[in-house]
Amino acid sequence: MHPSFSSMRRLLSALLGSLLVVACTPAQPTPIAKLSVAASFYPLAHFAQLIGGNHVQVTQLVPPGIEPHDYEPTPENVRTVQEADVVLYNGGEIDAWVEKTLKAMDQDIRPITKRAMDHTTARDPHVWLDPILAQDIVTDIASALIQADPDHAADYAIRKDDLLTQLKTLDAEFLSQLASCKDQAAITAHDAFGHLAKRYELNLIPIAGLSPDSEPSAKQLADLTRLAKREKVTTVFFEELASPDLSQTLASEIGAQTAVLHTLEGLTAEQVTAGVTYLSLMRENLA
Repeated sequence: MHPSFSSMRRLLSALLGSLLVVACTPAQPTPIAKLSVAASFYPLAHFAQLIGGNHVQVTQLVPPGIEPHDYEPTPENVRTVQEADVVLYNGGEIDAWVEKTLKAMDQDIRPITKRAMDHTTARDPHVWLDPILAQDIVTDIASALIQADPDHAADYAIRKDDLLTQLKTLDAEFLSQLASCKDQAAITAHDAFGHLAKRYELNLIPIAGLSPDSEPSAKQLADLTRLAKREKVTTVFFEELASPDLSQTLASEIGAQTAVLHTLEGLTAEQVTAGVTYLSLMRENLA
């Protein structure tokens, strides 16, 4: 039995309507691929995001709230390094696993890399805590992004210059406000502030070594207590991502107050939510 004329007309009308819907539906834009940047921990990831803006997808390998000295990389971390366009790492023991991953890769597929500690001959890996060395790091990161993505070179250069201006202002604030502190001694939880102390001529005495896990012996702690009393230390600083026990014990022993001094090795989850930044924490350290 053949369909009636009216049935065929309804069928043709439905088909025509479908074609019109398809023809009038705007094509979905193809997502623009972003430059893939893997950064070992907070300061490098933060600087990369500020410079890269919307042109980059930055992955911070050490999650918020984790002390990078202690971090054990996951297989996903290793894959992220291997697949990134740009890899930013610090160097030294703090993120040695990144360098090992890069060295194991074939030279032909190795990403563009920048190493922050290339700007110092000292063993202290905490280069980002010196606003002058931080400017060198920022310049290097911008250079890596421009090399990997020359189409957006102008945007990267503008953002880099803006960040350099902010870091120069930060340096001026440190110079001004710390000028009267050169003769005052303070104790820090671990030896993270060597570059900062050298830059601004500060007398900062660490409890532990370059890693917060390198606890002093009983004799070293006794010697430190005597030194702190002799230097009339009034403040013992501790860190957010490491245990405050030693700092609190020493402060109690010498009758000093305790306070937080940010290493900026990482932010807590709460700080991330609150929008805390490198510059705001550096200014808290200065307060």
